Amino acid sequence: MPLTTRATFRINLILALLGAVVGALAAIPLTWVGKVLSGAPPADLANSLDTGRNGALDRCLPGRPSALSREPTIGALVGAALGMATGSEALFLLGTAAGLALPAWRLNRVYREVPRLDAATASEGLPLEP
Repeated sequence: MPLTTRATFRINLILALLGAVVGALAAIPLTWVGKVLSGAPPADLANSLDTGRNGALDRCLPGRPSALSREPTIGALVGAALGMATGSEALFLLGTAAGLALPAWRLNRVYREVPRLDAATASEGLPLEP
């Protein structure tokens, strides 16, 4: 039995709110880890709340926009963390660039536009437009 529009809206709203809570709770420890790894001074309350807000907004966005912004960012952070942990400036630069480029390339392949067949091209046998 398909769900009604109201039920679907409620489910999506609950999932968005839960995603926002999880994003906020996950972003604050990530700020602390990033500050420790980079040797920066500890985060104050305003910095932690700002990071929590950004994490909440990122996690409550469903689907493609969130994936397009999140996966390359996480890849870049992992590449930067590897460079900082090893103390290599070259690994930091290359790891950040590769961590940003590889997920963006993968998302480009996953969300590639598929040409659609319309009535005019199907009846005339013309090639599809990209």
